Amino acid sequence: MFATFNYTQFPIIYVHLNSTIIDDHDFTHFTDEWLQIYKKQQYFTLIFDTSQISYIPLIYSIRMAQFIQTLKQQPIQYLQQSIMIITNYFVQTMASIIFKLQSPVAPVYIISDKFYIHSIL
Repeated sequence: MFATFNYTQFPIIYVHLNSTIIDDHDFTHFTDEWLQIYKKQQYFTLIFDTSQISYIPLIYSIRMAQFIQTLKQQPIQYLQQSIMIITNYFVQTMASIIFKLQSPVAPVYIISDKFYIHSIL
């Protein structure tokens, strides 16, 4: 599974992203679970740990930009902010592509170390 969501500290949700997206099912599972959070109708923060990602095909950056557009159509933006822990250049480049194609729905903080999470929150 590409993404594991941890709700134990809700409204802060930790999303651990594993080595790579294997197929469309992985990506759909990731976006479906994200949409389920909106159904709670409560404000939340996402913290993405990308430190284990080794490779993501470019098509999923494009699909992520399309998903962000879908999120923007939600009547209420419950996502307050996202924090992305990015430790390698490849993932940084992919995030840049996504945000050039589609601006985020909420502020995004990109950090290289988990140490900075608490100061952002």
